[in-house]
Amino acid sequence: TAVVPRQLPMQMAVAVNTALMTLLRTGVYCTEPFRVPLAGKLTHCLFDKTGTLTTDTLVPVAVVNCSLGEAVGDSGFPAQREVREASPAAALVLAVCHSLVAVEGHLSGDPIEVAAMEGVGWKYSAEDETASPAESPDGGDAVRGPVESARIVQRFHFASQLQRMAVVAEVRMRPGAKADTLSGSGRYALVKGSPEALRSLLAENAAPAWFERAHTSLAESGL
Repeated sequence: TAVVPRQLPMQMAVAVNTALMTLLRTGVYCTEPFRVPLAGKLTHCLFDKTGTLTTDTLVPVAVVNCSLGEAVGDSGFPAQREVREASPAAALVLAVCHSLVAVEGHLSGDPIEVAAMEGVGWKYSAEDETASPAESPDGGDAVRGPVESARIVQRFHFASQLQRMAVVAEVRMRPGAKADTLSGSGRYALVKGSPEALRSLLAENAAPAWFERAHTSLAESGL
């Protein structure tokens, strides 16, 4: 006794071809015809309008500075600022702690790291592994900060089990420049990663009182 009617495969093929022709006439091109029978079970379709499906370009939104004198807002932590207004220490980490390389004269790598570099207004020379504030069209520095340049001495790539990456960088400060959280020219260990992983690395009482509240609130907002 035949469990599956012998004509069923032929009928399915005809039905799928008919569906493909109908979709084509309405301007819908199907690249995976074998999914057409499954599509018949769909009742709802959700369309992503955020750009995730149409572009791989990321736009940095804001930063929360941990500088001295930053007022705590109604949210329980300092107000978000444009990325170009990042504190010197935050800009240094975003511009130097990365795994970017140069391909045909263009930075290539993690889109988040590329966006961060552009967001803080720095440039990176992959040849000598040095980052520095970019120059604006009027000849001045795009980001007026105390750091003149930072050269990567050693890079420790991101490790999923550690949830962080780090670099050792040789930082040069501008003559006479001062910063609340930078102690002058010299070598710095710059680290970035998940808030949970970095929290355990901070010295006692080094984290601001709003640390947990800030990263939890921003994560819940999709940032």
